[in-house]
Order: sequence, then structure tokens, then C-alpha cells
Amino acid sequence: MDFRITEEQELMVQAIEEAMTKDQRIFLITQKDPKVEEPSEDDLYKIGTVAMIKQVAKVPKDMLRVLVEGMERAELMQLEEKQRTDFLKTKRRLTDTQFAQMQEEEENLPDTVKEAMLLSMRELFSVYCKENQKMNQEQVRQTLEIDDITDLVDHIAVNIPLTFKQRQQILESTSFSERYEILG
Repeated sequence: MDFRITEEQELMVQAIEEAMTKDQRIFLITQKDPKVEEPSEDDLYKIGTVAMIKQVAKVPKDMLRVLVEGMERAELMQLEEKQRTDFLKTKRRLTDTQFAQMQEEEENLPDTVKEAMLLSMRELFSVYCKENQKMNQEQVRQTLEIDDITDLVDHIAVNIPLTFKQRQQILESTSFSERYEILG
């Protein structure tokens, strides 16, 4: 996933620079209202993603393009006190137990159900790609070759245009079936 920020968004730039000097990991969390300039804890969704920064590049119009790879979900526990000049710091908890529960749920499905879900999701994705024709054909081919239904659902969720609220709904889903239903 990549996103762009302006150099005027000093707090984001500082957070990215700090991550780049350490382990290149950053906790990404969505604001409920992007227009709020100094968000409080109530202005943020509780579930976000710990991501690895892969690349930062300056692009025209004083913008930075940041390429990240999502590593794992995490829950915002609290915002740390901050100085006016500090970037937002958080305490977070990885949600590995929820992820393990989702994998267990998927593993408990009968093979015939998983195969039907896989075929259905591939068909929906194929129809989407034919109607929109904006996706790279190599990316489409790679997506359609995915044999694990959980991986396919995650891959499709990342690669189709969704509103930030739809993405947040998928991110906060606590079960595989729920994520599948949201996309289907």
C-alpha cells in the first residue's frame, strides 16, 4: 500500500523519519474525521496496522510518497502524552489472538465450503476486473492463482478500491466469515 502526505503534515513526517531511523515499523491508524488537525484518542479508530516502511520518496508539490507493507493488526490502547512538537505516540497491543481465532475458524470449515468460497471470491474478483479494467493484468493473474481463501480475501481487500470506512470495517472484523461477507 502506498499513501502520500504533504511535507506540511509535520507530525506524520516526524513519525516516518523516526521509524526509518529505528526498525522501520510504524503504527498506522485511521482518523474518524480526516479534517481534525490534532486528533485526540476519541478521534481515532481503535484498530490499526503495524506496517513496515519499504520506501519513502519525495514527489512534486512538496509531497512524500510512502510505500508500506502491513505486518499485523494492532489495537490502540492509549495515546501517550505529547509535547506540542512531538508526533503522535501510542501504546498498542497486537491482536494476534484474534488473528489466531480467525485462522482456526477458517481451518474448521469443511474443504467443500472453502473450495466454494474460493471459487465464488475468484468469480466476483474476475467480474470486478472485467468491469473496471484498471488493475494491472499481472496483479489480476497473481490474485486469481491464490489457493488459500483467507489469503485471497486479504489480497482482494487490499487491491480493490474501498472507502476508508469499508477498509476499517474489514480491519476490525473479528472473524474470517465476517471479512468474507463484507467483500462478497
